[in-house]
Amino acid sequence: MRHASTPVLLSLLLVLVFAGCDDDGSQNANNTNNVNNVNNVNNVNNTNNLNNTNNLNNPNCGDGILDPWEDCDTDVFPDGADCVALGYDGGEIGCAADCTLDTSGCTGCVFVCEEGESHCRVDGTGYDYCAIDEETGCLRWFPATCPEAFPDCVEYEGVANCYPVECLVHCGVGEARCAVGGDAVETCGIGADGCSEWTSAPCPPETPVCQEGVPPTCVDPNACVDECVFGNEPVCSADSSGLESCVTSPDGCAILEYAACPPEFPTCETDAGGVSACAGIACVDACNLGEVQCNTAGDAIETCVTGGDGCAIWSAAPCPSNKPNCVIFNGAPTCRN
Repeated sequence: MRHASTPVLLSLLLVLVFAGCDDDGSQNANNTNNVNNVNNVNNVNNTNNLNNTNNLNNPNCGDGILDPWEDCDTDVFPDGADCVALGYDGGEIGCAADCTLDTSGCTGCVFVCEEGESHCRVDGTGYDYCAIDEETGCLRWFPATCPEAFPDCVEYEGVANCYPVECLVHCGVGEARCAVGGDAVETCGIGADGCSEWTSAPCPPETPVCQEGVPPTCVDPNACVDECVFGNEPVCSADSSGLESCVTSPDGCAILEYAACPPEFPTCETDAGGVSACAGIACVDACNLGEVQCNTAGDAIETCVTGGDGCAIWSAAPCPSNKPNCVIFNGAPTCRN
């Protein structure tokens, strides 16, 4: 009986041992899965963190908050951002979808250049020139590309133009000057080879000398220079004291001849129609120059002098406080106490 019970007990012990080993294995596997799950969660979180970082680096255009890298955001603008401040006459500025200023609602012009300006582009294959935009009426830059026959853009005296590569630029197209000898007018144009060159036009015999100007012209050095045009109405002189009329001088030239206004109409005036004439009311002398008298109040001595308008007027000199009364003494006004 005692020997029979021993194998049974051993069997039960083995079963328990194996059962215990199986349970431990299951738990370890679960623990591994848990670690993986934690790692996976962490990895997902890390990915989200990276996305958050990217969001911080990108402009938040459209959120209604003006960030440093934005010109505007929806209806939020920096101080001073309006059409007038940007150079337009008026209108309403807007904010584009990319958070840049939209000036399409502004009125008037912002002239970004001056008419006639031009400059070669950096690559030398063309130039930009300033002209009026027919749609807007504003001055802006227009592009021009050099053709194959004239591929080289060169700026000469501030004017850009296209030339053949072998050209030696001599002048700016449209320029004019007097020839070295002073007997011809030279004009710069494009020659048959496409290069700029001076073309000379001799002065005619009746006007043999070239005179510099804009443009230069041929003149007769012995001829007089007219100061005015015959037949024009007289004009007031610079000081308005008389009239200047256009007359013929002894050498046959038209000159201005001065005629003073008469005393009764001393000032030359020009009316709204452009007609000049002597006018004004002559002054009336109040006294004879050099006369002296006591004033009406009897506290000053008056002397007759010439006024600003040329008329004789009384000028008063108050009596001093220690001799406040003006009286006639020995036939002359005197201040006495």
